[in-house]
Amino acid sequence: MISSREGLIWRWEWRDSLTQSEEHDLIKLKELLLDVNLNPNSADRWRWIIGSASLFSVNSCYNFLVLLGSSESINPTMLVAIKNLWKNDVPSKVHVENCSHLFYSCNFTQMVWNAIFKWMGCSITI
Repeated sequence: MISSREGLIWRWEWRDSLTQSEEHDLIKLKELLLDVNLNPNSADRWRWIIGSASLFSVNSCYNFLVLLGSSESINPTMLVAIKNLWKNDVPSKVHVENCSHLFYSCNFTQMVWNAIFKWMGCSITI
């Protein structure tokens, strides 16, 4: 983004020429960004787009997974695990988590990500 008399504008720089397919994707991306207004005076922040409060909650993640399970074919064992998610003896809000730890550095989360990638047929190490 660069500042101009008209305000902030997108500045696109590519190392190589774009293919026809990439040009088409860029046009679609620009259309998606038409209504995006960035504020250079405001710090970036994490936002959970699935929940109504824009904050991550286990409940919003659970509801998303259940909806996903009803619209796509998920391994039946995984669906049973999702539906039984609330039936546990773990107290709510055991400790405060931050996004980085929750999604990337937590050992349990890494096992979950690896299981998800394996389920999807991918081999990615986090």
